[in-house]
Amino acid sequence: MITSSIGRITIATFIAALLLVPQVTGVAAQTTEIEAPHWIIYDVSNERVLAGEQMHEPVPLASLTKMMTALLVVEHIPMEDEITIVEEDQVGEASIWAEADDTFTVRTLLHGLLMRSGNDAASALARAVGGSPDEEDALARARFTAMMNIKAQRLGMSQTSFENPHGLDGDGQYSSAYDLMLLTKEAMKHSELMDAMGAELYSGEGFDFGHTNQLPDLYDGVLGGKTGWTTKAGLCLIQIVEKDGRTLIVVLLGSTFERWYADAIDLLDYGWKLPTILRSNQDFGPIQWN
Repeated sequence: MITSSIGRITIATFIAALLLVPQVTGVAAQTTEIEAPHWIIYDVSNERVLAGEQMHEPVPLASLTKMMTALLVVEHIPMEDEITIVEEDQVGEASIWAEADDTFTVRTLLHGLLMRSGNDAASALARAVGGSPDEEDALARARFTAMMNIKAQRLGMSQTSFENPHGLDGDGQYSSAYDLMLLTKEAMKHSELMDAMGAELYSGEGFDFGHTNQLPDLYDGVLGGKTGWTTKAGLCLIQIVEKDGRTLIVVLLGSTFERWYADAIDLLDYGWKLPTILRSNQDFGPIQWN
């Protein structure tokens, strides 16, 4: 028995204390190399957050926006419907190079949206869901943006605001790692989205889309993912990965070109090691044990 001037410590308490200290130290050691300032590791199989850093802070999300656009597409219009491209769809930066007056199915544009991160695909799909698949309509675009924000509220995405369907920077365009995890969980319910996020190649209607997501070449078990980048948002990723019957979602925001995928790999490796009884406090600070 161990005693001291301030009382008696039982053997069980002493052992528990010894076990706890290395685990808390290990958390810091495992995440010190992560460049992204905002991230979350979520265990889908056990429905719990395993770890996170500044996961509730609203920040720019770049093309991770397109996850919400895609979700509303599959919820509101059939895959075989056709959409005519208009000049206003030809938004700058990322593009599938669709030409004005060309017509494509929703399925093809959805793959261009999620695989190639096409801003033009996002713009055309948003207009169609808003009610105008064949011609330009500012009201249809505004209607879609309103739908994005209503859906975010319904999913509990309290730190999220959308002002466009593609993710180019704007004062009213932001989300958090936690909110994007909620969005990803909802997207996983739709096979069309999982197919597009996880596809290596899509060929159809004159297009051959490869995926911008490089993690499947670097890591086993990737079910799907979405990439994003703008100058303001930095490098952003959503990844869904399965291993030994367990599925994790990793969301990271604000990384760098040098650490983009390395951050995702380190967080996944860390996540598999965390027992499912591990939980964080309300602010997701010091690790505690049930």
